Amino acid sequence: MKKKLVTLLLAFPLTTFAATNCFNNHINEDMCKRAANMALDIRPHLPLTMSDRVEMYSIESQENKLIAHVKIDMSEEEILTTAKQNHIQPGVVKTRMAEQAKSNVCEKKNPISAFIRLGGEMQYIYTHPSSKVYNTITITSCE
Repeated sequence: MKKKLVTLLLAFPLTTFAATNCFNNHINEDMCKRAANMALDIRPHLPLTMSDRVEMYSIESQENKLIAHVKIDMSEEEILTTAKQNHIQPGVVKTRMAEQAKSNVCEKKNPISAFIRLGGEMQYIYTHPSSKVYNTITITSCE
């Protein structure tokens, strides 16, 4: 019995699972297509300065997700020093970063907010100038 179930699952196309992410909303909008189109629309505007010493340098889509690659022009030591000067505990820096990213994305005037509310996702991959990943933040809802 187990062998038949495994065979059935292997025969079931994986694209069916991906399609669930694409149409996971009440208006049957293809969020995978929308993600791809949004990435194409944003690319000509890159690099995009997000704040002092933070720059989005590329964006791509993967199923219903926009993935932004963001460079932080600071080493981890510089980030921790700045946090300490602002009375922020080292363990709280990444949490605050995630809260700020969600707050910015989920503002009503941000078009990505509507995209997320319809079942899209936004992911930021923050790296240091050395290309070492500092933090990855994925926003899946605006609630």
